[in-house]
Amino acid sequence: MMTLWGTAKRFILPRTLPLRNSLAGQKPPAVAGARPLLAALLAFLLATGPISPAFAQSPAQEPAPNSVPASTIAPVASLGLGKHDFTNGPRAFPDLLKPYQTISIEPPELANSPRLEQLIHDGKLMLSLQDTVELALENNLDIAIQRYYPWVADASILKTKAGGAGYSTPGGNFASSTANLNSFAYDPIVTSGVSIDDRSTPVNNPFISGTGTANLTGLITHTTTFTNQYSQGFETGTNFTASWNNTRSSSTSSANFFNPAVQSTLSFGLSQSMLNGFGITVNTRNLRIAKNNRHIADWAFALQAITTITNTITAYWELVYARANVKVEEQAVTVSEKLYNDNKKQLGVGTMAPLDVTRAESELATDRQNLIVAQTVQLQDEQIL
Repeated sequence: MMTLWGTAKRFILPRTLPLRNSLAGQKPPAVAGARPLLAALLAFLLATGPISPAFAQSPAQEPAPNSVPASTIAPVASLGLGKHDFTNGPRAFPDLLKPYQTISIEPPELANSPRLEQLIHDGKLMLSLQDTVELALENNLDIAIQRYYPWVADASILKTKAGGAGYSTPGGNFASSTANLNSFAYDPIVTSGVSIDDRSTPVNNPFISGTGTANLTGLITHTTTFTNQYSQGFETGTNFTASWNNTRSSSTSSANFFNPAVQSTLSFGLSQSMLNGFGITVNTRNLRIAKNNRHIADWAFALQAITTITNTITAYWELVYARANVKVEEQAVTVSEKLYNDNKKQLGVGTMAPLDVTRAESELATDRQNLIVAQTVQLQDEQIL
């Protein structure tokens, strides 16, 4: 930067010297553009000033051979919210049965994380504040349970996309709308059915029944029906239905022109709500509630994590304070014992009244009591942490 400044002085300042000797109000032609050029160069130097020292730095040195090795402790595990996403169902390709199979979720991890064993040295658990917080996040059962609610909220969104009602979420007042409206299945529904009817009916009058015989016999009929239907609802309140039915019947009656006879029907139905249940806003109410509950589940999980971290930090520093308090009380007991012993010696030589010795003995007993209380609080804080 100093080199650039020297260059600026050599090239610009000599051109500005005639300005000093010129008359007031007169500017030589060579100096007319000097000041704007100088201002531009100074602006460039100021802009590049913080960057230019970087070029003068020495290259990074290799660490010393006897330096402390990097920590071998396993990194803190992720909270795992992004591990699953149930807002969209499984794809049917290449496994066509995949959308209809049960989705399995791994059970919560109830064993201690490896970090806990790695922090034990010489039989003592050495904890920093960072390690304590990470251990709490890894091994807290409340977080392990709370992690499932965002996944349940994802499944609730998927269910409401199909036209159903959502699931409840901790912190959410409503799982779905309580309005009494017509509900439609937004996912297409395809149904197929087969029915077989085979019966024998006793005939009392063969002439009327059409059997065409004078003997005692029965009317045998056989009917097979195939039904197929497609139905789907839409967010506007529209419901579409298409059905295709096929019936094949045969009988021993001679009155039928076709035996067997096949009948096929194809029908379409379209219905639209005009008042009650009309509009996208009404029919997507459960979906909006489910999405809001998903955000609530996220905030509930974050609240649980914040609460865990806060309680862990509080317990950590409470233990630090309890240990320091024990040392203070031990020093207080030491001072009280020394004062009590000195007072007893002075009482023995007759330079102190017995009341002072009794007072010192009382203070020693109080300090010992305070030490016992401090040690008890330390043990309790260790258990809490």
